[in-house]
Amino acid sequence: MGCPIVPHRARIRRTEKKDTAGVIVFARKGKEYTFKLGISKEDYTTLGPETALKLFESKVTEKSEKISKNFEPIYQYVKNNLFSKKTQVVFDKGKTESINKLEVLQEKIPDKKDYFNDLKYIIKELDALPERYAKQIRQISEKSLEKDVEELHREVSQKYLIEIIEKARRIEDEEESLILAEELI
Repeated sequence: MGCPIVPHRARIRRTEKKDTAGVIVFARKGKEYTFKLGISKEDYTTLGPETALKLFESKVTEKSEKISKNFEPIYQYVKNNLFSKKTQVVFDKGKTESINKLEVLQEKIPDKKDYFNDLKYIIKELDALPERYAKQIRQISEKSLEKDVEELHREVSQKYLIEIIEKARRIEDEEESLILAEELI
């Protein structure tokens, strides 16, 4: 017996209770994808694939119901924020320290100001710098400043930074495709 085919943009209310309630949405944009869980009409969280897929998981015997009146406002809020990052999210201590270190470095090494600006943009706006590089930024020492910055520049080249920025722009230009939304009870 095969799996039933779920129509594109399906909206389903689950009948099996999960650990989490809300509206879960799966969407893609270009080659990128996202899972969001709408908690209310003013709040959502981004889920990793493993967590989201567990929430989508169901038994063959589970029946679906029509969505509730709570679904639509939550769904619309999540849909409008599918590929945007929450600007009010507080950065963790490491990211804040990395940004602060880059601001200090801009003053100490002004000829690398554009490079440091690109790094700050990728950390702050795109949240796309691997943690090991952010950690490397935080570990730059006053005693070995030139050496540490050169090592960072070798490992995180301007070309690498431009590729991250260009990829983010390409993704931004792609069309969003909402694939599935389920209301969890």
